[in-house]
Amino acid sequence: MKMKSVLFKLKTKIYSKNGMRIVNPLFFLSACLRGWISFVALLAWVVYLAYCITHTNSRISKTVFALLILFATAIFCMNIYVFFK
Repeated sequence: MKMKSVLFKLKTKIYSKNGMRIVNPLFFLSACLRGWISFVALLAWVVYLAYCITHTNSRISKTVFALLILFATAIFCMNIYVFFK
């Protein structure tokens, strides 16, 4: 039960209006660090942006989030290339 309440609090905090303040540092973390942590950070950022696309009504916001997903995907692919080179 305790774990569910912690996860619920984390979920409500991340998906609140100020959620981007929590998730955007993941992008900067992935840009600064190399290795598996950057892959995890980028994946979490993409999942959050995909969630934002499905839960927003603004067409402009959907476009911006989609462009950020494309940007994150490009960085993810470049990191894979550098990681395995």
